Amino acid sequence: MSGILLDSNILVYAYIPDPSELKVSRAIEAVRRAAEMGTGCVTVQNLAEFSAVALHKAKPPRTPAETRGRIRQIEALFAVLSPAARHVHMALDAVARHRLSFWDALLWAVAKDNGIAEIWTEDFEDGRAIEGVLFKNPLKE
Repeated sequence: MSGILLDSNILVYAYIPDPSELKVSRAIEAVRRAAEMGTGCVTVQNLAEFSAVALHKAKPPRTPAETRGRIRQIEALFAVLSPAARHVHMALDAVARHRLSFWDALLWAVAKDNGIAEIWTEDFEDGRAIEGVLFKNPLKE
């Protein structure tokens, strides 16, 4: 297994920076490292979550055109993986077996099924591995 899947929170910190947020520089560095490695990817789920934050939670909210521009930048740097029905089934199994939230489990399922070794996220237990997929927090001090 190889590769890195960047979670939505890393993308939000890097591409919709809040100047008061200390994690911005770490997120930008994580995106840069993943892009330089050439094995980074995101999922359609990440792009959708990023868009929802950009349009509704960012201060100030971004326009659809601004959001589309950021999505295109992300797509230019990283492969985009699409979930399939089998990933929903894998996610449901992971919810039961590993006590993950459904959305974290879906992200994990897409990563696992595509041979991705690591998920970089702020929202998970740093260093936890589930069936060969390691969760790392690149924003951690």
